Amino acid sequence: MGFLLPWKMRGAHPGWSSAALLLVAVVMAERLQQLFTVGVFDIDDILLNFIGVLLGIAIQGAIKGVAAKKEKSSGA
Repeated sequence: MGFLLPWKMRGAHPGWSSAALLLVAVVMAERLQQLFTVGVFDIDDILLNFIGVLLGIAIQGAIKGVAAKKEKSSGA
């Protein structure tokens, strides 16, 4: 999700917006596990999932940067 969501987000900072949205989603998923007693609320899951989100955003940004650089060099 961290990789795909910034492409669909609009605004000045799609990476930050998608990171905030996905952090809320991860916390809500953990909270629902606790409420319905189908799992255990664990801060490690939240941290690891959020690190995955940040890595996805970083990879997506790197790919977007390489594509823009390649487009700029081939368009000149």
